[in-house]
Amino acid sequence: MNDSSYKYIVSTSPHITNGRTTRGVMFDVIVALMPAVIASFLLYGLYRALGRPGMSVVLTVISLGTRVALA
Repeated sequence: MNDSSYKYIVSTSPHITNGRTTRGVMFDVIVALMPAVIASFLLYGLYRALGRPGMSVVLTVISLGTRVALA
């Protein structure tokens, strides 16, 4: 047998690229979360909206923003 028949071609995966940055994608995530935050204020009031669910969203936005800023 020929040794060349056992060799594999190694290359990178065919990922789709479109030129968007992580910062731009995270900005879109924050913008997408704004209607949920506004709806929680309108439906539950300021005090209840900042309870566990609202605080989770706020902390997630802060965490993502911090990671993007440090990147």
